[in-house]
Amino acid sequence: MLHLVKSHLETPEEKIYLKLFEKASRKEDQVVYGEVYVPNRVDTDHETMSVEDVEKAAWEFLSTGKTSKIDIQHDLAESGCMVVESFIAREGWEPWVEGSWVMGVKCPDDIWKLVKSGDLNGFSFYGTSKKVPARVLVEVAKQIAGITEKNTEDILPPHEHTFVINLDNKGNIVSGKTDVVMEHSHRVKHGTATEEELDHRHRLALE
Repeated sequence: MLHLVKSHLETPEEKIYLKLFEKASRKEDQVVYGEVYVPNRVDTDHETMSVEDVEKAAWEFLSTGKTSKIDIQHDLAESGCMVVESFIAREGWEPWVEGSWVMGVKCPDDIWKLVKSGDLNGFSFYGTSKKVPARVLVEVAKQIAGITEKNTEDILPPHEHTFVINLDNKGNIVSGKTDVVMEHSHRVKHGTATEEELDHRHRLALE
């Protein structure tokens, strides 16, 4: 079972587990793309998978006909979403990380609204695994800066903000805020989207 989820995680490492849906539909065909898993990087459960294991999981999911097995927030109930693309990213296939499992999922109207609003912002897959203890070195930045995606709500004209996020030694978000555009700004508490202000928010892509 694959889950569409809203991340409440504080650390920017979530972007290697839940890459934001950067390639949303050009024609509102309601297909959203994202990395299901990136190999050889520590995820938010402090685990990682090899390239071979990611490929095995991706191929097994598709070859056994699980294209409709998409739930919302781990409720294990099929949501009406359908996998229409699934592939392992190769070298140079930007914006995807080489070796990552990428999916394109077509969403029904109600789910698509949650995707566009930022209420749903990542994939998470469900299954069993054999765990092997390992020690890895993880580099954590003290500050991250970037540009938000444009708002999807029609409350204000489409616009974007620059943002700065401050992190502690463990990579947790301590504080974050955008610049002022159209007489407003947004706080940043999570690594996937800004807080709501004037009835809208913006997705973030932490690089």
